[in-house]
This record gives sequence, C-alpha cells and structure tokens, in this order.
Amino acid sequence: LDYIPTWCYKNVFASIKKIRHIKVPILFLSGAQDELVPSQMMQKLHEESTSLKKQFIIFSDGQHNTTWLSHNYSDQIYRFLHECSTSFETTSSVN
Repeated sequence: LDYIPTWCYKNVFASIKKIRHIKVPILFLSGAQDELVPSQMMQKLHEESTSLKKQFIIFSDGQHNTTWLSHNYSDQIYRFLHECSTSFETTSSVN
C-alpha cells in the first residue's frame, strides 16, 4: 500500500481546510525521506496557506523522527523567527 485508507484510522486531520484560516507566520519544515508525512503533502500545505509570511524548507536527509538532526535545521528556524520579529518590529513602529 502506498497509503493508509481513511477508514483504517479514527483521527482525520483536515489540514488543507484548516491551513487556509491561519494568518500568523508559518515555517514548513519537511524531510525528503519522511515516511509518514511526505514532503509533497507539506508542499501542498504551503501552497494552500494564506499566511502573508510563510516559508517551506525541505531537508534532503530528513526522516519523520530525525529531520531535526539535519544540517542547518536550527539555523533555519532561527532565521525565520528573526525575520518575523524584525518584520513585526518594523510594522509595530509604523503604527
């Protein structure tokens, strides 16, 4: 099987529908080798997101439980948070 049919599990997460309502900045981190949440699914979430500040980063060696060990993982989070905080400070000082 390439996937698990929805009738096989109780928890159905309607992520595509929900992501459209999130307006805060979103950083999508994905492992190319993720066996539970394929990077294509994460890319689709990124595309469907209506957030004005969003970024999608894929780690070529990342698996579901080990992506956080990938080179530059923490640096990417830091950069995104820094960009968001700098943007927030600029916006706040204008208002």
